Amino acid sequence: MSKEKPEAAEQVDAAHDAVEGGIFYPTGYIVVGVPDHQTALRLQKQLVDSGLPPEDCAVQAAAEMARAAAADLESGNLLSALGSSGHVRSKQLELARGGCDFLTIKAATDVEKDRVMAQLSRVPVRYAVLYRRLVIENLIDHIPSATAEREPARKA
Repeated sequence: MSKEKPEAAEQVDAAHDAVEGGIFYPTGYIVVGVPDHQTALRLQKQLVDSGLPPEDCAVQAAAEMARAAAADLESGNLLSALGSSGHVRSKQLELARGGCDFLTIKAATDVEKDRVMAQLSRVPVRYAVLYRRLVIENLIDHIPSATAEREPARKA
């Protein structure tokens, strides 16, 4: 019996279902924004080729991410609005509406994070954060291949 490959959004949901105050908060995952779909697919392939299990790296097209981020922001509560998760999700929505595709990549340990960061340095990256317990770490300044249009983790 063959099992169909789930859509990217389903892969993301299956990989983690953590939320903070109704807002997407995938603890132990890096969320990366890249300029276009081809770059997203190329990065996903590089990650899988480097040993990351395919189910630990999901691509979300810009339109898909925009829908998910907008829904999260509409359903979030006051805690998420005051905390960093709402602000970070707003930045993701802005970038998705501007055409960025995203990848959600498992990086629960420092070793996994280092492996992912090495691959991120091989493609143009516009946005990158690591969701840790209680903090969202901005990674963009640590990626040599970050584009000139790189964006901070959240709106200023």
